Amino acid sequence: MSKTKKVDNFSKKNSEKRKSRRKANRTLAIVLAIIIVFSMAVPIVSFASTGSVDDELELLQDGEYALPDEQKTSVNYTSSSGELADKELQEYIYEQLLGCAANFNIYSFKVHISVFRDIYCNVINDNPDLFYVSSSVNYSYYRSSGYIATVYPEYSLDEQEIAESKLIFEDGAQKALAQIDDSMSDLQKALVLHDYICDLATYPSDAVKNDKSLYHSAYGFFYDYNTVCAGYALTYSYLLNRIGIPCEYVASTGMKHAWNSVNIDGNWYNVDLTYDDISFYNNSMNVRGGVIHKCFMKSNEALSSELGFYHFGGSTLDGCDMTDTRYDNYFWNDVNTNICVIDGDYYYLDINKEKRTDLLIRRSQKGDESIVGKTRFSYAAVTATGTYKDENGVSQTVKIYDPLCRLVYLDNRFYISHGKNLIAYAPMNGKYTANIVYTDSSNNIMGIGVDDNGNIICQRRGDYLTFTLDKKEYFKEHVTTNNLSEYNNYVDMNLDGVINAKDYVFIKQ
Repeated sequence: MSKTKKVDNFSKKNSEKRKSRRKANRTLAIVLAIIIVFSMAVPIVSFASTGSVDDELELLQDGEYALPDEQKTSVNYTSSSGELADKELQEYIYEQLLGCAANFNIYSFKVHISVFRDIYCNVINDNPDLFYVSSSVNYSYYRSSGYIATVYPEYSLDEQEIAESKLIFEDGAQKALAQIDDSMSDLQKALVLHDYICDLATYPSDAVKNDKSLYHSAYGFFYDYNTVCAGYALTYSYLLNRIGIPCEYVASTGMKHAWNSVNIDGNWYNVDLTYDDISFYNNSMNVRGGVIHKCFMKSNEALSSELGFYHFGGSTLDGCDMTDTRYDNYFWNDVNTNICVIDGDYYYLDINKEKRTDLLIRRSQKGDESIVGKTRFSYAAVTATGTYKDENGVSQTVKIYDPLCRLVYLDNRFYISHGKNLIAYAPMNGKYTANIVYTDSSNNIMGIGVDDNGNIICQRRGDYLTFTLDKKEYFKEHVTTNNLSEYNNYVDMNLDGVINAKDYVFIKQ
């Protein structure tokens, strides 16, 4: 099935399926509830003693930023055995929705009708891989006790489409998680995934982002990298929780905005990927490698200031306390490109605004820093202006200084944009050697990244013309027009100082 068809299905099928299912569910809810109750050996009740509800939920993946009632969802429910069953209930609902169950019974959990909708809503919000679950749901209950009997979910896609979409979702998640390894601390893993999402994501145009059933979800990012703030938050939450780093979403009805709260070493911190993505300020055009870190691991105090672009009104379902300030003035505050993490060390570009140059710096987890090589890379710079309303409704203007110097690590070497040039920076005979591997004759390079085939790509400032440096083609051109002994570390794959057949075999592999 084509991607275009998938997008159409998300936006059109919900309303059609709701009408038909609701009509059928009103009857089925009563009949099936009695059958299930009988099978559970509880007293048979009359039709008049049961009720049915058609409900619409406030889901983050549908563009709703109001959290469910925290007091209601924190109630301790008891199962028929008398044991606390809140977590068990949520896990049960999650498993049923993950398996696309047509209906399921939760009478044994003794869930009152006054709290069910918030519990159900939280299960979907807390599990971004349930992106295909609709905000519409039908459920039956017993009038005498108010306990929910049977739940009838609705889904945005049919069974085959859900299966295909899950494959896209999982493939995207695997690509993201492939960026991290065991040499990294939890903080570094959170940083690498932050940069990965910001590198690829594009905040879509108004016409695109209005498709709330797609681009407000984590699936929107894995589908084609288009996503609004809710999608950024849900994608990040899903990836971090999957690797065991606690991550919640934060929602502000006043800002109509969502971001994340991440737990590192027992403390919670704010992370806003949307405001950290240079593409957000760039008219819906993606800037590869353009990543800000001003909203990464910040306290509430820092996030509500000019540094954090005046956030306010954020709340989490679990009441996370983001008061720790240790990263408020950290080294990454002025880094506007990817920060590479290699063998447990950070590598980043340290800019000098006065000289318009930057140096490649290595920083250990302990904070020890050293210069990598001796080359200073010059850069061009632009200044973007952002306007934000603070908690008092006053518009605040913030200037975002963006040095157009980007950093990528691939094939054991760094790639750095350097004005109109792309530099490959690799270790050779104990020192780093810089080679120009691409020059744009028209304009400065504003973005660099890696495509799905492992090739470096460059974006030109102005028209966003993208140039791909295909290694095989580059190799063939280089060996036919240059001396084989001339060192060029873009195609010298084994970094032995010679471009020969060994490198070509490596490239083909």
